[in-house]
Amino acid sequence: MTKVYSSGELFPQDLECLFDESGVRIGETSFSVTILQDYPTVVELHDGTQTHRCIVSRNAKGQPIVSYRGYVYPVQLSTPKEQQYQTILKSVADTSSRPARVIAPMPGLIKNVALSVGDTVKKGTVILTLEAMKMENAIKAPSAGTITSLNVQAGQAVEKGVLLCEIKP
Repeated sequence: MTKVYSSGELFPQDLECLFDESGVRIGETSFSVTILQDYPTVVELHDGTQTHRCIVSRNAKGQPIVSYRGYVYPVQLSTPKEQQYQTILKSVADTSSRPARVIAPMPGLIKNVALSVGDTVKKGTVILTLEAMKMENAIKAPSAGTITSLNVQAGQAVEKGVLLCEIKP
């Protein structure tokens, strides 16, 4: 079985496509496949109600592409090892509920803290300002959520890698 990831007009988001001897499954839709021509490969996909004709070939860099209704979509093939890795990643607990940890990117002095514990932030909201080498650097929220811990205060010197705050989604 081969997995392919692509996106496009027929399937507007990135989707996992599974190919085997019985046909192809793209997302939740199963298709039977008829190969009309070898190279470039012309393929008809049948889902029981509609037939979709597409061309499978390679671009100038040798990467696989699918042409459908005049649009060209890049395709990323995965090896059996990558498939195994993806399966492992999917089985790991969902990390979206873990707090985002904001770490000091460099040593410096905390100039001001714009927020406090309990404040709600959007991705990109400035949390604090870190001065390093006479330049002020805005430290922004990497994700939306609520600040659950704030470990620094204005005037405090910090080293690179120090936990500045945590944001719970």
